[in-house]
Amino acid sequence: MPLFAGLLKDDKQFEEFVNYLRPARQRGAAQSRRGDFPQGDPADHFYMVRIGFVKVSQERPGGTQVLNYIGPGGHFGEIGLLSDLPEVRDLAPAGVRTATCTALDHVDVVRVRAEDFRFIAERFPNFAPRAGAACAGNSLREDEKARRQVEKVPLGDFCSRA
Repeated sequence: MPLFAGLLKDDKQFEEFVNYLRPARQRGAAQSRRGDFPQGDPADHFYMVRIGFVKVSQERPGGTQVLNYIGPGGHFGEIGLLSDLPEVRDLAPAGVRTATCTALDHVDVVRVRAEDFRFIAERFPNFAPRAGAACAGNSLREDEKARRQVEKVPLGDFCSRA
């Protein structure tokens, strides 16, 4: 998973990361779950998609806009959990989901509790800035650009003239 790729560069750090996740799974930090994840809900978990596909959408002026589709190996939930980082802070509301993630079929995800995700971010100092930069660069700036574009289009451009 690209989000954790930086941990692979240091064998000792990667081994420590894996050893942390094993008991975390036993105490319920990583679990399978099915369901939808609404925009605006508290950001309390990070999710990795194991099976199926998830649609990512946002409510915007004029209706719902589909932003992305996530399949096996993809992830979501990191933006709300990293909203205190400088790279993310100005682009996302603190501690809430910035989009709705909806299962398109049977979806199985691995759920990592916010406390465990934050522990990983603190324990592995290369992880958080890299993840924050990825959130800001890939997702949030594109979302902001699309939102501004919709706001600038005059209503008359959507109406046909007879």
